Amino acid sequence: MGVARQTKDPEKSAVEFYQRLADLLAARGWSRSNYETPLEFAAAVGQQEVMVVTQVYNRVRFCGGGLSEKEQREIEQILRQLEAPAGDEALNL
Repeated sequence: MGVARQTKDPEKSAVEFYQRLADLLAARGWSRSNYETPLEFAAAVGQQEVMVVTQVYNRVRFCGGGLSEKEQREIEQILRQLEAPAGDEALNL
């Protein structure tokens, strides 16, 4: 399931890639509390890549616009690293 999938609704795309991030983090024991904003949650996780995805999510979701091709590639790479089993390509959370 790639981020680069084209959609006519950028907001839906943002929700999909952020939900994918949230699911990956939850599988590693990180769950966002109801009182936390996405950026507060990303800061609590303390991983730069999580912050990058969250900042792009906030921009697309709340400011409008879509993902650039560069952002699509970057987000997909981060999500794949999070999905990878522990090892060379995995991000350590």
